[in-house]
Amino acid sequence: MKISKEQKLETQRKIVSAAADLFVLNGFDNTTMKQIAREAGVGDATIYKYFANKDKLILGFYDTRGADALAEYRNTDDLESFTFAEKLQLLVDTFLEQLMADREFVELSLKQIIKSPITLLKDELEVAKSYKQELTTLLSNLDHDEAYPDIPMQGMLATLLTDYILGITFYWMKDDSKEFSNTTQLTDLSIGIIDSVLKSGFINKAIDMAGFIIKTHLLRGLSSGGGLLNMMQEFKDTLAKQ
Repeated sequence: MKISKEQKLETQRKIVSAAADLFVLNGFDNTTMKQIAREAGVGDATIYKYFANKDKLILGFYDTRGADALAEYRNTDDLESFTFAEKLQLLVDTFLEQLMADREFVELSLKQIIKSPITLLKDELEVAKSYKQELTTLLSNLDHDEAYPDIPMQGMLATLLTDYILGITFYWMKDDSKEFSNTTQLTDLSIGIIDSVLKSGFINKAIDMAGFIIKTHLLRGLSSGGGLLNMMQEFKDTLAKQ
């Protein structure tokens, strides 16, 4: 009997959820594919039709959660009436909400990715491709908005904004503030900066600055303290004076 696309997606969700629970309970190295299959309620051979190994399961977790987050984003009521900044905020919020229940696994998996980046990140994540496509569409739609000048290098900027969402995720993982208030503040500040940059017209310098912030600070997850927030606030204040 042919399995529908939705049935396949549901099986993937069961498998990655089972893997997340077992990795947290037993550790990555002490969890077997057979244990995951049994926890997910699928056959020992079936699991390999979806994921070749445990590394692929980690990536599959993010692909599955990201796909669900994008679906939630796209199904938002009156989405077309949202501003660019509101849509970007919603993309960040829905992604983090999808990860929230498995935050302990997210922390474990990111450590595993850092431990074996060449193995795990040699191929681009499907979720990254999907977010780039969505962000490219958002940027393209700004061509019809008089509040924004022509935006060059939209493909590159979409890639940078995808990295930005990943960077916020790293920051969120380090955030021990009450109800992740520092992450909320950082997201608000940074999206305000991004929106101001796009409206200001000096996109080339802004891409260099944003790339520095994201690659040097966010993706490394160095700190969730006030230093990065202060730098963001100063940069936003500078933009406001332009």
